[in-house]
Amino acid sequence: MQLGRMYSIKEAAKLIGGISEYRIREMCKDGSLPCLRAGKKFMISEANIKRYILHELADNTNANTTD
Repeated sequence: MQLGRMYSIKEAAKLIGGISEYRIREMCKDGSLPCLRAGKKFMISEANIKRYILHELADNTNANTTD
C-alpha cells in the first residue's frame, strides 16, 4: 500500500480547512481519521486526507438532496 506524502496535524488542518488541529488530533486518537504515530506525533497520509474530504463532500451532497 502506497501512502504518498505524510502530513502533520497542523498541515492537515490547513489542507482540510474548517477543522481545528484539536479536532483532527481527536479524530486520529479515536480512529475516525486513519493515521500513523511517530513518537508523540500523528502523521496523516495524503490519501487519507483526500478520502476524508471526499467523504465529507458526499455526506453534504446527500444531506442537501434529501430535503
